[in-house]
Amino acid sequence: SWPRMSPDGRHIAVEIGTGPTFDVWLINVADGALSRLTSNFSGVRPMGWSPDGRHVLYLSMKGGGTGAP
Repeated sequence: SWPRMSPDGRHIAVEIGTGPTFDVWLINVADGALSRLTSNFSGVRPMGWSPDGRHVLYLSMKGGGTGAP
């Protein structure tokens, strides 16, 4: 859920639940390959991309903070 397209249209950041946790994953639009961006969060939501597409901003429900890896 919460899909966010990268500025260049090559990746989509999404929230995917894996058991009791939810993490941000990146989908490569060209081949559908998944890459995990966060791990073992109790809940995160991708919020958007930096203008240059190098960073994904996400909201974390764990610890009440936000981050940009």
